[in-house]
Amino acid sequence: MLSVRFRSIGLQTPLLAWLELAAQDQYNKAYDSLTPAEQNGLQFALKEAYRTKEGANKSLI
Repeated sequence: MLSVRFRSIGLQTPLLAWLELAAQDQYNKAYDSLTPAEQNGLQFALKEAYRTKEGANKSLI
């Protein structure tokens, strides 16, 4: 479900994996089972990591 939903807006597989791993790490749940607010928080964290210089120097996965 996660990949189908995000592929429709153009997210690539490594970014989808980052969201799934972050959900497991922070909430101990699958990304699809998070509340919309929790999903939004992880999406924001992903965007910040991807856009910032710090995030660019680190692997997202």
